[in-house]
Amino acid sequence: MIRKVLLLTVLQIIILCLGAKTQPMSVQYYNMGQEALLQGDLFNAETQYTRAIELNQNYAEAYAQRGWVRWFSNRAGLALKDYNKAILLKPEIITTKNLRKVFGQLFEDYNEIIDDFNYTITIDTSEYKAYNGKEFIDLVAGDPFMKLDEYESELENDPENYQLMIRTALAEFYVHNYGNAIELCTRAIEANPNGQWAFFIRGNAYAMINNLSKSLKDYYSFEKIDNDFPVMYLNRGIVNVNLHNRYQAMEDFNMALKRRPDLYEAKYFKGKMLGENGKYDEAIDLLNEVISKDPTDLGALIHRGLYHKKRNNYIEALSDYDVVIKNETGIAEAYHNRGNLRVMIKDLNGAMDDFNEAISIDENLSITYFNRGVLRILMGDPFEGCLDIQKSRELGYKEAIDKIDLYCN
Repeated sequence: MIRKVLLLTVLQIIILCLGAKTQPMSVQYYNMGQEALLQGDLFNAETQYTRAIELNQNYAEAYAQRGWVRWFSNRAGLALKDYNKAILLKPEIITTKNLRKVFGQLFEDYNEIIDDFNYTITIDTSEYKAYNGKEFIDLVAGDPFMKLDEYESELENDPENYQLMIRTALAEFYVHNYGNAIELCTRAIEANPNGQWAFFIRGNAYAMINNLSKSLKDYYSFEKIDNDFPVMYLNRGIVNVNLHNRYQAMEDFNMALKRRPDLYEAKYFKGKMLGENGKYDEAIDLLNEVISKDPTDLGALIHRGLYHKKRNNYIEALSDYDVVIKNETGIAEAYHNRGNLRVMIKDLNGAMDDFNEAISIDENLSITYFNRGVLRILMGDPFEGCLDIQKSRELGYKEAIDKIDLYCN
């Protein structure tokens, strides 16, 4: 079997080389990009498309394909530029028009998106994706409640229409009517038990009302129909985390990343779980990728700071908490953690300021009272320190209960 595969590969290379003699170099690079894309090598694919563009700056298809790769690599701004260039060079690239709506939505340029859909429909009146896309943009950009009324009216006139049920359920979910969304999805599943999107929307709605076991069941039903949707694995992983199914959660995040390596939400949750399991270096590596995408991702910064502290990287940890506090002043945990780090580097006054701030945000932080109490004793104020430790004890912090006699006898 290995030999046959090897022979076939060599034969393919010979054919490619023979064919390449009659092709411009730009086309050869484009084809190499297509090959890399099929192999899942996005970096190499982008490199080849870029080489093709350097040789032929009017190569619309190369811009379109590079745009797709950049979108999949979570670089929406660069992707949008590539799609706009492709459309300018070759307006009849319908798939490019359809995909540009995604990037336009990210930048809230809804009028341009609708223009794209209208253009696509003008060329191909059967283009159902464009019609559905227009409906979704109307929902997101307009008055969702008005749109919901419209969907409900259509559904009353055609109550067995599966697509109308799904569309209305999505609108109900979007305006946080989770019970209605669940009811509509249940009707849709009865009408079409193989329609995966009803399971997906209903699973999300169950998760939002904290009915996690039913949410999990719907996600598994979705997987039986479609096992290639990364966001489903991400959502199911989050539900498994909340159900304390840690092994299954990690499996889900891995499945999501296998299907979409740039799904940063999955990287965040996987990194967080790795850190909780004591794998600090691996956790930091993943969270680095998340933060490189969004330098103000507070969750990723807080957890990376915590894992840096566990690795005794105090300066790096302080830097993370500084960014968190700069962007959001109301997170008591960030001040508490930064206070602990300042104790480590002997900045006792700075630590006291942080503990004070944490308690001003959340007056029930038992551990912060304990830490501030110990710090006050170290700074020569045993009376106030013991009051803090007593307060921590009253709030139920175990170490304060066990050690109050050690500090305050």
